[in-house]
Amino acid sequence: MAMVPEITCDEVDFYRDDDDRQFYEADGPNQKKGYFQYPDLCSKESLLEEDGIQLKFTTQPHQFHQTVMVIVAIEKMKHLNGLSSQFFQDNDLMNIFTNIFQEEPITFKNCDIYESDSSFRLVSSQDCTIQDINQKCLALSKASELRALHLNGRNISQQVIFSMKYLLGDIGSQKTHVVLCIKKNNLYLSCVRRGEKPILQLEQIANFPSINVEKRFIFNKVEINNTTEFESAEYPNWYISTSQMDEQPVFLGNIRGGKDITDFILADF
Repeated sequence: MAMVPEITCDEVDFYRDDDDRQFYEADGPNQKKGYFQYPDLCSKESLLEEDGIQLKFTTQPHQFHQTVMVIVAIEKMKHLNGLSSQFFQDNDLMNIFTNIFQEEPITFKNCDIYESDSSFRLVSSQDCTIQDINQKCLALSKASELRALHLNGRNISQQVIFSMKYLLGDIGSQKTHVVLCIKKNNLYLSCVRRGEKPILQLEQIANFPSINVEKRFIFNKVEINNTTEFESAEYPNWYISTSQMDEQPVFLGNIRGGKDITDFILADF
């Protein structure tokens, strides 16, 4: 229900200007005072009453800008097409607000999405030691070659400590992707092709990238019961392997469950 200060059916003082903002100035508008009349408001069968809108005149004080808003709304309503020929509905109220208030533009920015050449990136790491199921430890030889051999308490310090780095891979992949690094020397295990078959080698890298990791460094970590296999991501069905014999190089093999050992035991360090 609209509430306006008490008025008479005679002339009503008002400030008139083409810019509605003059009504809200602190000192009031500087235009010449004029007069207008609202005969419709005083008529018992006014246009607003016919449309189901009731006006109640009260002597309670209201702020000036509230009164102005009511007058502006009435003026807008009187000029809406078809308002007097139908019942006042929600759409009519929305049209009033649309005519009175100005919508602010919505700004947005265009963003481009790029796909990386490699979807692998590092997310965490774990320090550990690795032994094959015959309890042979992995150690570096003087020629910086990774070998599998039995170590006792006196020379157990020769066993290398690995930093096993976990990666996020392709969306929906169920495999666990890791990178194996010999922590002390920053030597990374990688798989490259030499001749007719892939081989396992060590690459020394001071600053290994955390994103766009090349596939030759990546192994699929497969856990079977209490053992772990490391399958090359670059060359599927090729696994990190050790020989049944002692002090032999660690290599990349494609035989599982045969004479070559592909099952390893990890221990946190």
